[in-house]
Amino acid sequence: FISRYLEEEEEVFMYIFVWCLQKVLHSNICNINYNNASTCPA
Repeated sequence: FISRYLEEEEEVFMYIFVWCLQKVLHSNICNINYNNASTCPA
């Protein structure tokens, strides 16, 4: 049960990590292409 709990925690951590990474990459692309507003989040 404990090992299963840890595996689930790791899955959640990886999901959050990937989400944050995508946000950072997206904001960097937005900064590079700052004249193209369609690539930037609202």
